[in-house]
Amino acid sequence: MPNYKYEIEVLTSLHIGSGEKIYPLEYVIDKEFIRVNMDKLFAEPSFQREMFIRESKKRDFYLGAFDKNNSLKYPLYKTAIALSTASELTNNIGTPNALVLNFIKEGKNFYIPGSSLKGAIRTAMLWNFLQEANIRSEFEGSLKKELARKKDPKEGRRVKRERFSLSSEEAILGRPNYSLLKALHAGDSDFLLPSSISVEVSRVLSKTGNGFKWKQLGRDGGNTDNPGDATPIFFEAVKSGTKIKGSIKIDEFLLSEEVAAALKLRDITLLKELAKTCNAFAYHHLEKEWNFFKSVGLKEIQDEIERIKKISLTDNEFLLHFAWGSGYEAKALGNTIDKSLFNEIRNEWNLGKRGMEFPKTRKIVFEDGKPKTVTGWVKLKLET
Repeated sequence: MPNYKYEIEVLTSLHIGSGEKIYPLEYVIDKEFIRVNMDKLFAEPSFQREMFIRESKKRDFYLGAFDKNNSLKYPLYKTAIALSTASELTNNIGTPNALVLNFIKEGKNFYIPGSSLKGAIRTAMLWNFLQEANIRSEFEGSLKKELARKKDPKEGRRVKRERFSLSSEEAILGRPNYSLLKALHAGDSDFLLPSSISVEVSRVLSKTGNGFKWKQLGRDGGNTDNPGDATPIFFEAVKSGTKIKGSIKIDEFLLSEEVAAALKLRDITLLKELAKTCNAFAYHHLEKEWNFFKSVGLKEIQDEIERIKKISLTDNEFLLHFAWGSGYEAKALGNTIDKSLFNEIRNEWNLGKRGMEFPKTRKIVFEDGKPKTVTGWVKLKLET
């Protein structure tokens, strides 16, 4: 089993969420974003614990205003934050927007889960499979059966949206113990230093009939022409330019002709030529994203996509688009199948508005109040 060392170079802001949120009662902004060690702060003799418990229930509570001096003594970790982002986050104290999406960690150590990498590679492999007309037809046939099952009064409740296409995908890739992906072992990355992390802000762009608007999220939300009136989403991200190391193993025993035949593995070259496989999907995806931003007229992001498209790659390097904000097109393949079938699936699961392009939204990273980039693009290099 060959062992490869991988090096990820982050091309655009990368956020992999833990599902947790960081609230104003546990952070302080002081040129940096400081996540406070609340256990140590509570043990500080001069910290007014009872008053904190009482005051922190108020909507506009902010630890930095309550007791900044003591809080700065006990950082759990510190990350960068641009002056404009810090100002905007502070201005949102007292609103539901003043939280920060937490990056996945082990303890206080940031890292890239191997499962996230493997999931992105899985999507790329499946897309390559679906370029073959006979396999795509088989996949579509399986989806039609699942759709009929979803519409069956007796079976419909058992069909879950998040697992709707899973059996159809496994029919192509193989079920877990007989899957081509069983030969791929992607390890978690090495831990990242907090200095490679920053708190950033994004907004949701929504395509309209003659351009785009910005989303105001929430129950009473809508669209606005002014991004300053749109809902800001603050998140911890690995900075562009950061390099991250880890390891990947490819089990050549499982990919040997005899074993692959016994396991009924399809097209093992897709895994043996991993860089080629991933790049084929990445450039297809980049072209679609470039066309999307051209159609809405957001040239700043169109230029960003063009920059990524032009990155020079060696034979053992490839592009991946994954994690938070990468969107439907990077993770699902609905637009690869027959359009009428996809529309039928969309209608069944209420994906977007009928008659409208799907997906029609993108998360855009802002800096100094202006659109800067998208999230989730990396370059991955394999070395023996």
